[in-house]
Amino acid sequence: MLNKIKQVLKKRHNINNLESLIDEAQEIAFGGERVIHLYPSDLYYAHLSIHLFASQFVKDKVALDAGCGDGYGTNYLAEHGAKNIVGIDVSQIAINACQKYFVRDNLRFQVMDLARVNGFDSNSVGLIFSSNALEHVTPVKHFFDKCHELLTADGLFILAVPPVVDELSRNANITNLYHLNIWTPAQWKFALSLFFDEIQCYSHVCKKPGIQLNFANTPDETIVKENDFEFRQIGLSDFYNKPTLTIVFLASKPRPLSVIPDYFDNIPMIDDSFTRK
Repeated sequence: MLNKIKQVLKKRHNINNLESLIDEAQEIAFGGERVIHLYPSDLYYAHLSIHLFASQFVKDKVALDAGCGDGYGTNYLAEHGAKNIVGIDVSQIAINACQKYFVRDNLRFQVMDLARVNGFDSNSVGLIFSSNALEHVTPVKHFFDKCHELLTADGLFILAVPPVVDELSRNANITNLYHLNIWTPAQWKFALSLFFDEIQCYSHVCKKPGIQLNFANTPDETIVKENDFEFRQIGLSDFYNKPTLTIVFLASKPRPLSVIPDYFDNIPMIDDSFTRK
C-alpha cells in the first residue's frame, strides 16, 4: 500500500524529494485519523463535502474550524465566504502543514486543544464548525461550554461525527482506539440540546448515480467531487434506519447560560454511549 501511495504522490506532485513528502503526509495523517489534501481520494472528497455543506452558512461570518487537520477544509470555507476564519488543531505538525499550504488574508491557524480553547472574545464567533474531531476529545463538555461562550446570539454550530447507530458501527468505533467518545446520535443531540434550543439533523450520502464509494482507493481511482454528496434534513430516529456516511447536526439559538445544567466535566449518558477512561 505504501508503494501505491508513493507512486500516486510522485505522479500528482512531481517532486524529487518524495520521501520527505511521504513522511510529512504520514505525520499529518496521524495513523489515518486525519484526511489530507495531498491524497484526494473518495474519503477526502466525502470529508470535503461536509465543508461544502457548511459553506452555505459561513458567508460574511467570523468562523472557527475546531479540529482543522491539515487545513484544507478551513481554507475551503475561507474561499467560500467567511469574513475571517481560524483553524485550530492539537497537532503542531498539522498546523505547520496548514500554514505551509494555505495562505489567505482571511485565514489563520493555531495550535490548540479543543478541550482548552482560549484566546477568543466572548460572543465574537458567528459559526463554529467541527468535523470528525469531537470523537477524539475529552471532556466534550469543556468544548461545548466554550462554544456557547464564543458564539453570537444568532451563531451556528455545525457538528459532524461518525455514525454509531448499530452493533456493527459501534464495534468499528470501539476498535478504533483513537475514538474516545463512542456516542450515538441520540447522545450527541442530547449534549447539544443542553446548549442550544434548535437542533437539525442531516444525513450525508453520495448522490452520484451508480457510484460505490471506496474509502481505500487512490486519487487516480476516484471519480467523485465534493458536490457529488447530499445532505438531507431528517429526524433523529432516521439515523438508525437509513444509511449515512456521517452524523451531521446544525445547532442554533444558544440557550441562556442560566438554564444550562452544571454537569461540571461530564455530560450524563442517556443510552449505552460511553467515553473511554
